[in-house]
Amino acid sequence: MSSFLGLSHTGARNLRSDCMKFLIKLILFISFSVLNLRVSNASEIYEAYTGARELAMGGAYVNTVNDETSLELNPAGLGKLRSKIITVADPELDLGGKDQKIFSGNNNYLGLIDPNVVYANSKIDPSDHYHMKLQFLPSIVLPDFGIGIHAMRRIDADTDATATNFHLDYTQDVDAVLGVNFKFFGGVLKVGVAGRYVDHSVVSQDFVIASTSSISIPQSGTEGTGLGVNIGGVITIPVEYLPSIGFTVHDVGNTSYNLSSGSFYQGGTGRPPDTIQTIDGGLAFFPIVGGHTRSTFTAEVHDIATLSQEKSFLRRFHAGGEVNIGDILFLRAGMNQSFYTAGIEFASERMQFQVTTYGEDIGTSAAAREDRRFLGKFAFRF
Repeated sequence: MSSFLGLSHTGARNLRSDCMKFLIKLILFISFSVLNLRVSNASEIYEAYTGARELAMGGAYVNTVNDETSLELNPAGLGKLRSKIITVADPELDLGGKDQKIFSGNNNYLGLIDPNVVYANSKIDPSDHYHMKLQFLPSIVLPDFGIGIHAMRRIDADTDATATNFHLDYTQDVDAVLGVNFKFFGGVLKVGVAGRYVDHSVVSQDFVIASTSSISIPQSGTEGTGLGVNIGGVITIPVEYLPSIGFTVHDVGNTSYNLSSGSFYQGGTGRPPDTIQTIDGGLAFFPIVGGHTRSTFTAEVHDIATLSQEKSFLRRFHAGGEVNIGDILFLRAGMNQSFYTAGIEFASERMQFQVTTYGEDIGTSAAAREDRRFLGKFAFRF
């Protein structure tokens, strides 16, 4: 007599029971954490990689990622691929709602990605915030394995209330990534590992407007190369709706950038600070709505290890859902921190078109401040 995973029916029931007990314990742990929070004065929480699908679903990804973005988000997602995907081009542009006002009347649209042009052309009112992120992830992924190149530039800028200082947060990453996934118990447990060689450049500085004519990244920033590792896991319980429990450990043991001075700014003023290890975890369910319609519902907490430093639990909370109609039309919505998100995707055998809007908290734990953003992505893959 055999059953799921070759176990007896009794063994299969015991496995399901143990998985459900673990799920309940995780829910209780998250609930307990919410009741034991302290104050932090953090500003925007930057994450190394966020994509159109994830942001449309409230920034949640741990249990739902299932394509080339698994390389950056959760390498266990490589275990969900059913066939090979070669992504030739996938430009993704993310802009803030104030950017059009800041660049009104300026035809130098390439300046959107140049921090010096942003500074020269944007007399940012203290109530405005400039945000831009451009990224690419050409890659080859197949079940349980993938390689890719990720290139990303992000600019966030503000002027203080007295219009005295211009604050710039600038990050540029170029990394080569390789990921593998291992399946256990017939795929109930997936454990993935991804290694990255990354060139990391950073500027986080206030510039006195009266005495700053231009901004030089080599003179103001830091650059270095390093090796980083992400580890992820997903347990899918073999019952109705396929409840899943997952986690991702980003930058295991912290990622330092001391291998070399880099290739773009020759080190700038020194090496960037280490990227600190973070742990994200969450839950997801996958109900089948009809013969050609599937759905996803997910909720998760990011950077669990420092959760107690936040006054507002919502700053680390992400939740959302997706309706997949025939693998052609995807409708998404969610809550990123305390702000709504939404997105739509049209997909064909070779192309994807995605549009997303989301709100990001650029305030503090004591006072939330929404920056409404809009993201577009086109991908050609086969």
